[in-house]
Amino acid sequence: MEYISSGDTGCDTGIFALNSYLTAAGPAILLENGPIRWRFNATLKDTFQNLYTTQYELVRDETLVRIKTTRAAPQQAGRWSVVTSFPMRMGEGATASAMEYGTAYSWEDRDPQKSWNGLTFRASHDFAQLITTQGGSAVAAVYHNGIPAWTINVTASTLHGVLLRYTPDGNRAAQGTDSGTHSQHYTLDVLSQLAKTGHPLRMSQYSQTPLHAVRLGPTQHAVKLPSEAQLASILSLASGSVLAVGKTNDNKLVLRIQRSNPVDEEVIITLPWHPFAPRPKPSIVSALETPIDTAPPVETSKAFTFFRANSALMTLEVPL
Repeated sequence: MEYISSGDTGCDTGIFALNSYLTAAGPAILLENGPIRWRFNATLKDTFQNLYTTQYELVRDETLVRIKTTRAAPQQAGRWSVVTSFPMRMGEGATASAMEYGTAYSWEDRDPQKSWNGLTFRASHDFAQLITTQGGSAVAAVYHNGIPAWTINVTASTLHGVLLRYTPDGNRAAQGTDSGTHSQHYTLDVLSQLAKTGHPLRMSQYSQTPLHAVRLGPTQHAVKLPSEAQLASILSLASGSVLAVGKTNDNKLVLRIQRSNPVDEEVIITLPWHPFAPRPKPSIVSALETPIDTAPPVETSKAFTFFRANSALMTLEVPL
């Protein structure tokens, strides 16, 4: 699919046209069918006989469908976008009429200014999801790491995302000749919540960094690992906050807290391994990890650190 112009002068009105479609199924392979995980590889051909491979993965007790599509964008004459589409409808039959999507700092649900009659794609960060109305119930969401173009087709209650794009000429389209083969990873969540709760951002980061089991090699002495361990976490009181980064720097632990709630709120972070006394208290610093004169005070109590968050991104330094 790609923009089709009615001319080359002025501000022409065009359409986002369906130029090709998947017509035939190729070989399919069941990769894994165990009690914890199910994986399936499907191949599909378009009208040009280009072969696309898509892998689906399900994990027990998750509401997620992890998907990976591998292919190069079509190289045939013309401009091409390979689009994935998810028709979305709630169980009681309610359809979607608006879209929420992640931004660099928070989230957005307003429609961008329209400059033509076709679909308008949003520059999405981390997630895109359909909702019944602005501020209404969430229908379903897609989480991603590197697929920035998503849009809603209100008429069909459908979420569209551009996976691959090949546009060798300009004509009011982004000019690019990427002929390489790429694997795009994205995750469908059939049980989402509104973006202002921080749920889509948390789930997006979770789905992009799944846990992997690693077998430990033989050791001279028996090693007993703890049943669980935790570096830091945010209490549910700050439901719109997410720990986005954790790193060490000059004998300090640096934590970045990304927030979806636009209002000031108290954030409580647990550091179960850190005995604060007699060490200096943690402090709020800039994104460059430099002191801030107007930084909110940070208090500590046992394993808890709490402060009043007043911006979309907060950086906390914890002396080690």
